[in-house]
Order: sequence, then structure tokens, then C-alpha cells
Amino acid sequence: MRPLPRLVLAGLGAALLLSTGTGGRAQGPPSQLPSQPELEQDPWALPAPGSCLEAGADPGAAPHTVDGLPLPFEPGDVIRVDRLDLLRPFIPVEIWAQRERLFWEGMRLEIGPCYADYSPPGFFADTTRHFAGQARLIPGDAEQDGGLMNHTAGLPFPPAEIAADDPRAGARWAWNFVHRYRGAGAFQSRFRAAHLASLREESIHYYGDRFQALLTGRADRPQDGYRHPGKKDLSFVSGGRFEKPADAHGVAWRLYRQREAERDARLQDDVFRYEPGLRRVRRSPDLPYWNHIPFAGDQIRPNQLHWRVLGTRDLLAIANAREPLFPETEDRDYGPWGLSFASDRWELRRALVLEGTPREEASISRRILYLDLQTLALLYKADYDANDEPTHPAYHVLRWSEDRPDHPRGPDDPERPVRALIPIAHVTFTEHGGCRIEAGSTVATPPPDRKLDRLLSASRLQREAR
Repeated sequence: MRPLPRLVLAGLGAALLLSTGTGGRAQGPPSQLPSQPELEQDPWALPAPGSCLEAGADPGAAPHTVDGLPLPFEPGDVIRVDRLDLLRPFIPVEIWAQRERLFWEGMRLEIGPCYADYSPPGFFADTTRHFAGQARLIPGDAEQDGGLMNHTAGLPFPPAEIAADDPRAGARWAWNFVHRYRGAGAFQSRFRAAHLASLREESIHYYGDRFQALLTGRADRPQDGYRHPGKKDLSFVSGGRFEKPADAHGVAWRLYRQREAERDARLQDDVFRYEPGLRRVRRSPDLPYWNHIPFAGDQIRPNQLHWRVLGTRDLLAIANAREPLFPETEDRDYGPWGLSFASDRWELRRALVLEGTPREEASISRRILYLDLQTLALLYKADYDANDEPTHPAYHVLRWSEDRPDHPRGPDDPERPVRALIPIAHVTFTEHGGCRIEAGSTVATPPPDRKLDRLLSASRLQREAR
């Protein structure tokens, strides 16, 4: 089987984030974007839902202005390319550099509600409060510095207890991102990945399915010690398979992350791979694309980087997509480049901006994450290379579980709310093209335990891949 194209391998990540033109140099790091006012006394304050409707009433109110001016749009507005500059202060600089691929003539970008309430369910907030003060960052030891210990469930570090001037605030937020509320993971998830090497070449499409099962830190399972029964040593298991094209058909994988990896960054994930040509499952010490397949594994290992908070910003993002995508529809207009979800509903969100720099020599010099402050869902991401040039910037498309009537409830408690922002698509830009991934059927509710246990087994790879 010929290997998957390098861009597909680099762009299939869940993860399922310049000057003019699409390939120019950045004007500067995110902190140099057009300024936005300082926040209130609480550095992590969230604006009231819908508060941007008052934008013209009080030009001095921080959540409602940019550079002291009222917001240039309001819910219900439709932005087309002739008004594109209105969006610039609300799009990360790395993504704005790709605007020729993202925004296009004929798009219909609708402004949705401002600061909508997508808060996690009450039991998750209760769990965070219950275990507050127990989680610790590991200090000192070169191998374990920045690791996490004594975390059970909920956010390891309640935001109200993170001081803005804490030198380790970035690390605390990074661990909160890893342990953000996501339901039980990602399931029932068929994906389509479109690889575009350049505008002159036709896209290559890959189809398959994948899942990610969160096993520890399960706030919905206090009766089981906040974990999936029998899996106390694993943080999560992810896996999937390719269906098409023919040369990828049957390739399948399972990835297991040890809970101990939160303490020790040296621990590697256990990866198993099945290839029809070999007709057996084998351990894969170096699977080049495992970290980039949707939900093959979280790309962020907080104890492998030094973190700092760059600030908070109000950004536009597709936080609750309205338009159908694969597999709900096979046909949607993605713009001339095939990399655009611009024709959808974009919402104003308060975002936390984190910067991570590798502790050891790596292929990147730093990584920028733009996280939704209320849910910590990933909105945008960008890496920078050794020359401090942005590389592979990405944007993400989310959907609110409660706006999907057919979203399943928990198999053990159909009355328990889901309330999850679910990643259903993302786009990664490269120098000459990009990769678009869609998985609109993804849900945050797991199957019953017996079925999930079968799904987690590496020994089932060969049978499932046929």
C-alpha cells in the first residue's frame, strides 16, 4: 500500500489552529493584533450572554468595544467579501493571513449570538468544586516538571483560583484544556478528509470512521470512581479505520494513552496498527500520522511544553455550526480552494490565548492555542517554525449538542444532560494547499459499556478492518 500523502498525515488532526496574501510573514504574534481593552478585575471574566446587543449604549464598556469603538456588527448581520475588513480584529493573525482561501466571493457569513451560554452540565461544575485544591503541578524534576498529579475529575484548576500573575498560570490552563468537559469523547463519527496539495491539483478524498473514548476523569461516573470500569490506568483510547480510497482500505489503528503520562512526559503512547497487506495487528513504534488523524490522540501534552498566557481576546468562530456537512450532505460549497466553512454562522466568543514552547528540541519553536474561555474548546491553532514563521494554522468547527434533536443521551441515564461543544470539522492550511476534515455525525455520548469494551480492544482491529 502506498503511504498516505504527507499533507493528509499532517492535516488529519483532531482533534478531531502575515501580511497580505496567503503565504506572507505574520505581522507579529497574537498579542500584536489590533488592541482590545483590558478586562475587569476578574481576569477570566465571561461577558453576559447576548451582551454585545448593547454595543452602542456604552462605548466605554470593555466587552462591547474594540479600540474604544462599538462592535461593527450585530447578530443577524450577513458579511460578504466587500465588508471583510470588519472581521479582521476578530480573526487570529495566522488565520487572517489565509483569508483568500477562507473567505470568498459568494460566501454568506452570518453573525450569530454573542457570548452564548455553552457551559458544561452542572455535575461537571460540581465535580470541579468537589476536587478543588487537590490537583498539583509537579515542580523541579527535569522529566516531570510541569506534570499533573492528584487529579481525579473536573477541571484540575478552577479558573477563579488561577491568578493572572501566577508564573504557572499557562500550565494550569493547559491542563484544564486537556481535562475540559467533552462528554465521554467522540463516537459514531464517520469522517471525510479532503487533501489539497495546491489549487492546480484535484483534491484526494479519504473516508473512514474514528472514535475517542475518555476513560478517566469521568465526572459522569462518580459511582465508578470517576472512570470507566477496569480501565483505571488509561486516560483514553482512540482508534478508527479507513474505508476509501482503495489503497487505504482496511488500514486501522488503536492508540492507548497511559494516565501516568500526565506525570512523566517521557512515556509514549501505545499504538497498534492493522494493514491488510500484512494481515496482522502489530505494535507501531513510529506511526507518522497517528497524531493527526481525527481524534487519534490529543496533540497537546502539557508537560512537554512551557506555557504562558498571552491574554484574552474576543474572536469570531463557528461555535455552533448551522449548515450541514459530511456525512449529513455529500455536497457543500467550500469555496474555490475547498478549504472554507465561511458560509455558516459565526459567533463572538471570549477566547483565552496560550503559547507553548517545547521543553526539548522539536520541529516547532512554539504553539499558539486559541481556546473558548467558557468551555476551553479549541477554536484556532498555529505552530511556528525555527524561523518563527507560522506553519499549519488551523481553524475548527463546533456544534452544540443541545441544538441537535437526535443527539443520544447517556446509556446509563437518559435524563442526564449532555451540554457539549462537539468538534465536527477543521481545516489546516499549508503553504500551497490544505486539508479539510468533516465528521458531522460525531456525538459525545458513548455506547453501552459492553459495546465500548469491545471497541477498545486492539485484538478486534483485524476483524473490524475487513
